[in-house]
Amino acid sequence: MNIFLRRSLEDQIPISIIYMKKDGTITKRTIIVRQKSKTQIKAFCFTNHQIRTFLLDSILSCDFVRTRKQEPWFAGL
Repeated sequence: MNIFLRRSLEDQIPISIIYMKKDGTITKRTIIVRQKSKTQIKAFCFTNHQIRTFLLDSILSCDFVRTRKQEPWFAGL
């Protein structure tokens, strides 16, 4: 997971996350990470069109956002 968050932070590219809110609701969001600490990230959320704080422990999964024409990140390995 850290590689996706770091890459989004360094290159300002969008990533997709699956996030569990405090009430247990699970949402899918597209974000660009702006800041990262040991416990949370601050990111621009395309769902709300504003900066939001996400707890790292509540991020269930993440991946790069792809268009249909893009190859998977591991295709060149």
